[in-house]
Amino acid sequence: MAVLIWLYVLGVLAWWVVLRFGSDRVWPATILLFAPRWPMLLPLLILLPLAIAWRRVLVLVLIGIAILIAWPIMGFCTGVLPTRPADSRADLRILTLNSHFAGLNAEALHAVIERERPDVIVLQEWWIHNLHPMLGDDRRYPYQVNNDLALLASRYPVRPMLALKAVPTAEDGIFYGYTVDLPGRSIQFFNVHLASPHNSLREIIQGGNFGINRLRQNAMARWNEAMRLRDLAKLAGSDVILAGDFNLPPDSPIFRSAFGDLSDAFSTAGFGYGWTYYHHTAVRIDHIVTGDGWQCERCWVGPDVGSPHRPLLVDLKRISTFSGAAEGPR
Repeated sequence: MAVLIWLYVLGVLAWWVVLRFGSDRVWPATILLFAPRWPMLLPLLILLPLAIAWRRVLVLVLIGIAILIAWPIMGFCTGVLPTRPADSRADLRILTLNSHFAGLNAEALHAVIERERPDVIVLQEWWIHNLHPMLGDDRRYPYQVNNDLALLASRYPVRPMLALKAVPTAEDGIFYGYTVDLPGRSIQFFNVHLASPHNSLREIIQGGNFGINRLRQNAMARWNEAMRLRDLAKLAGSDVILAGDFNLPPDSPIFRSAFGDLSDAFSTAGFGYGWTYYHHTAVRIDHIVTGDGWQCERCWVGPDVGSPHRPLLVDLKRISTFSGAAEGPR
């Protein structure tokens, strides 16, 4: 019985090492990166009663492994509590969502917008027909930039800066750069949708002949796109904000290498697992990351709005030189 427990412990530790260092480099580890992680807790249903009955000292070992799985491996976050009064407002509130084209329930998203009143709305896989059902005649967002696959709606003036897409195929990523003119300061803002691994993963699961090669190519595309985006973010300075569907869990080597110097909003100020994508799995692949000119005060995941993705919202406070907070009716 003790041998089984120690084999389980070693298996969990090996799994964690593979996730941290092998994913996005070796295709089996990449599958594990996007797979559900809670099944690794299931052996405890058998091992814990055995340890209690036969060797109680091993109970502490199993409890430690359970905490390891449920906390760092599954990505539980305990962000800092807000320091501002509940009735005050952040300098900037952002909502991002991969709307999944026609999958979006625009009326449901409209209800979220009415309740949360973000200053900037950032959507990927955008369908222009959803614009009126989502915003209606709302005059809070007079500045809108509609691209082929993305939308940025803002209370503040917006100027398109760039659009980058490596290869014009459905699976490859695209990101858009904007200048947003906040009161007293202009900032650089990126609407992000990096290459999606979902079709490659689906083909592997279904036994397709080309899924493994496609997954390798997809990982390389995400590496290249993320590093290019990182370089642009560095040029943009401390006020930069990146928001969208990164198609990268936070423990992905790509995410840690490309965006480790930036502040990940949910890791900093969120509570819980923060899963933003629900389809045969639950994973946090939508992010809002900022330069060190911002402090993340609060980050949370919104409700189901029809898309497999959930809205992600953040309250940001300026901590660098800034002449005036964002103003205007919410």
